[in-house]
Amino acid sequence: MILRPFFRLTQVFILGGVLSITGCHQESQSSGTKGNASTSPLNGKVTGTVTTSESDEEDTSAKLRGFGTVNQRKSLLKSGFGFEEVGDPPAMVESPSGLKYRIIDPGMGAQVGEGGRICVNYVGRLENGETFDSLITQGKVGEIPERFGAPVVFDMPRLIAAWKEAVPMIKEGGIIEIEVPPGLGYGDRGTNKIPPNSTLFFMIKLLVAQAKTDADLMREAIKAENFLKTPSNVFYKILKQTEGKKATFTDRVTYRYSIQTIKGETLADSISENRSKTQSPINMPKGVAEGIKMIGEGGVIELLLYPQTGFGRHSQDDEVPNNQYVRMRIELDKVESNTKIRLPKKLEDLNTEERVIQDSKKQADKNDELHRAPANDSKEVPTPDKPPE
Repeated sequence: MILRPFFRLTQVFILGGVLSITGCHQESQSSGTKGNASTSPLNGKVTGTVTTSESDEEDTSAKLRGFGTVNQRKSLLKSGFGFEEVGDPPAMVESPSGLKYRIIDPGMGAQVGEGGRICVNYVGRLENGETFDSLITQGKVGEIPERFGAPVVFDMPRLIAAWKEAVPMIKEGGIIEIEVPPGLGYGDRGTNKIPPNSTLFFMIKLLVAQAKTDADLMREAIKAENFLKTPSNVFYKILKQTEGKKATFTDRVTYRYSIQTIKGETLADSISENRSKTQSPINMPKGVAEGIKMIGEGGVIELLLYPQTGFGRHSQDDEVPNNQYVRMRIELDKVESNTKIRLPKKLEDLNTEERVIQDSKKQADKNDELHRAPANDSKEVPTPDKPPE
């Protein structure tokens, strides 16, 4: 599957090798070989040694287009897709479009919807058995695999025609094998790894039929619950405002809080534990400091924090893991002046809100990308629609 990048964060694009995802294994040799070869996630080049096994040399099973012999195909299904096929493979069926397919496992989970996002394992080969693209992970059905802490998903509308037709035939956990005529693949234009007018062969396992990333869930919550947005991309909703004293960056504030992932998992809850925390906003994550300074003593605010405005891709907070999209409720109990901390002299003449804006504008443009079009705020493998420019 040759793919075109469409998400703005990190794109992952491998040709002629196997893409390894964080927490996943890397299978770099084609069926029928073994050795210590590996595929670089940067250039797709295979390094190391590859030798042919004795068992493959003695393989007398029937030959298949795209996937070597029957035994090699069974080995791929077992090692790469977790499926042990018994007996001969089912016969190929040809659809009215000319797509040939066989459903190896129909699956039991949800089905793909039009315009949705999916997570898959797959192998793409030419007729001679050469692998031109592959993504094999140890991700579980129903879970979105990640790379570099970001989701790996595919956008259905951007898939090649063959995938658009084939993937909806199976449910989550299902496996389908397809033979793609040029007209449903890359036609007479080909790509740098696929010759023009090539028939392609794919093995596809559907892990997630309707993939929603944390960023998707965050956008939905922002819209559904009418959160407001600061210039520095902190989303907030003041639940209770008072006339009490408001904090500056250097004041000491005592507050209680609860933190949940955007999926609803509770990470911390000092409110129910009646446990307070005291610190200065200058020592808090940017979004937390900005939120806490909006309310007076006795006030309550709820925040939706992206990693960039919250606890970071590499969290320094023991209660919050790395790279979390979180919902945080803050109840401000007390604000005290703190003469032990002084801001740099060049900032002393700025009021509190000016300091917030000045400190946050450096990242505002980057963060703003997270709240534009859905296709711009997840880190995804590009989808098989058009070859790279």
